[in-house]
Amino acid sequence: GSLVEATVTKKTKTGRKDEKGRNIYSYREEPVKADVLARVIGQLGILAATRGAMNAELRGGDVDEARVQLNLIYDEYVREHGFLHERKNVLAMEEAGDDFWLLQALEEWDEENETAIKRDMFTKDTLRKPTVIESADSVSDGFSASLQTFAGVNVAYIANLTGRSEDSVAAELVDKGIAFEDPGVGWKPADIYLSGNVRKKLIMAQSAA
Repeated sequence: GSLVEATVTKKTKTGRKDEKGRNIYSYREEPVKADVLARVIGQLGILAATRGAMNAELRGGDVDEARVQLNLIYDEYVREHGFLHERKNVLAMEEAGDDFWLLQALEEWDEENETAIKRDMFTKDTLRKPTVIESADSVSDGFSASLQTFAGVNVAYIANLTGRSEDSVAAELVDKGIAFEDPGVGWKPADIYLSGNVRKKLIMAQSAA
């Protein structure tokens, strides 16, 4: 396989509803255009560098070096594809799913002049040290705490916060449409699980290349 063969899952309403009155969707695989794929690959590099800078800031790493890498990767992307807020890049970001807003937050966009400047993350500390969360009143609150603490869904952590069993937490996450377990991958928030996820397809394509 090759990267140009990567696909994305598209979700569309069928016009029908299930027994609980929820919309029923159909899903189909569509190829990802080479230009979109190139933009998403570049965005993955920016995201990795952004997270590297964030982790260095929070955990006492070499934040200066991490910011140098972030600036280099971002500048190269802008030279090749334009600012992240430009329409073609926004459309590619939407395909990328859950990291759309993190990418958008990197730039301050001047819509009138169609130009952008880098936000403070490129040059200075912007994050507060996380507070320790010891309990949660509900599975929904525990889910929010899990996203804040692990940037993902940790069922065991939510169970510990709420004083409930992991099976009970898992059942409520699914029943309320909060999160779902992706076989072979793990738990994901509902919006990520149900949306087209180019990153997963890219990783699979790269592994097969």
